[in-house]
Amino acid sequence: MSITAWIIGGLLTAGLLSSGKKKELGAYQLLSEQGKETFTDAWARREKKANKKNAYDVLGIVPTATAEEIKAAYKTMVMRYHPDHNESKNAASQFRIVKKAYDILQD
Repeated sequence: MSITAWIIGGLLTAGLLSSGKKKELGAYQLLSEQGKETFTDAWARREKKANKKNAYDVLGIVPTATAEEIKAAYKTMVMRYHPDHNESKNAASQFRIVKKAYDILQD
């Protein structure tokens, strides 16, 4: 038995996981047992998908925001992340993410 399976078994036995998490963990454990990928790789892929932000999250607004609120949030984020105003290494990539989010919501 792998260490990961042992840890998951302990969490399940202790009742520290919700029933939904139990099913999800079981599916990833099955993947790892079938040799398709390791449990750690499967779980990392799942976490990466779960941490993706949508356009509203990027601009820091609610889905019910008006066009004016969207534009104001965009302008604020542009001032924060535009490479001319921000000298950090990832300013350009952050700016592209903000621009893409605005383009999506602009419609």
